[in-house]
Amino acid sequence: MKAAEGPWVENRYNECGYRSAASCGLLPAWSRRVAVIGSSMGAGTFVPEPEAIPARLAADLGAACGQPVQSQTLAIPDFPIGKIAASAEEAMTLDPTAIVVTITSYDLANTPGTGSAQAKPLIKSITDKVQATLKGFSTVYMAKEVFLSNEKAYLGFIAAQDRSDDQLASETKKGVAILAAQIDRMLEADRDRHIPIVLTFMPDREEIGRVRLHPGHQDPAPAALRRIAAERGIPYVDGLSSLPENVPTAALYYVANGHMNGIGDGYIARGLATGLIRSVPTFEGCNLDRATQLGMTGHLDENDQTAPARRPIVARYPYQSQGSDRGVAAPLRHH
Repeated sequence: MKAAEGPWVENRYNECGYRSAASCGLLPAWSRRVAVIGSSMGAGTFVPEPEAIPARLAADLGAACGQPVQSQTLAIPDFPIGKIAASAEEAMTLDPTAIVVTITSYDLANTPGTGSAQAKPLIKSITDKVQATLKGFSTVYMAKEVFLSNEKAYLGFIAAQDRSDDQLASETKKGVAILAAQIDRMLEADRDRHIPIVLTFMPDREEIGRVRLHPGHQDPAPAALRRIAAERGIPYVDGLSSLPENVPTAALYYVANGHMNGIGDGYIARGLATGLIRSVPTFEGCNLDRATQLGMTGHLDENDQTAPARRPIVARYPYQSQGSDRGVAAPLRHH
């Protein structure tokens, strides 16, 4: 499979049917395991498996901790958030060190809550609108790619849409309620296992564009996820904060396809690794900065757009110890 703008991708699956190089069987001694659930962005669709978020996350954590870390990718394209608790319960049987729940605005806006194929999805993002307009016209795909690759034109297009927070919130309101209920079910299933659950917002290109047009502004979707995590005392990592401002949005996505590319996945994985180290007790003592300095993760130059090294902003809540001035993830609900 491939995105028109991307490389050919060969998908291989382990014995559990997950797109993961590692076995899903008994975890080897001294190893750790991270399970990633969600939809196509979390799965790294159209990105070669070693460069996708789950594999990059495992590699970064392994380098930081000095011990093997493997990933299990339960995230799959078009997976409805109305079934995400069931996916988490499946992940719990793998004895993971942590479960990373990846959520996009598209997931929230395009769900009937039950996975019913009869529900018609909403057209949400700018890329979706262009895609819908040009659907079926393969000869104009290249023209669309050229237009969407122009950063100035793309940001101008977003500014011209002038989509209000009320409009954005109305698109995701139902999905936010469904997600909150699913997280509650997930935590109930986790009551006796005590597996850390980390909620993560995965931004689309339009959301990054709005932040760059209006610095300091936060869209309703990541604000809702931050609130869900805070109310339940679980760690939250904002993927928007993992993406450096000096890198054009077009460098992070397959612009006509709409999915994040390997460069974007690398930044998100680095942000997730930082968030897990700060919030999951098992990863305490791991040092991602030192691993980077030693060249163990392959990310050495902050100015190299293919080598993510920027730290994310992780949610901090009033009841936390302030600790580092860099921001600390929410404390775990249980240990």
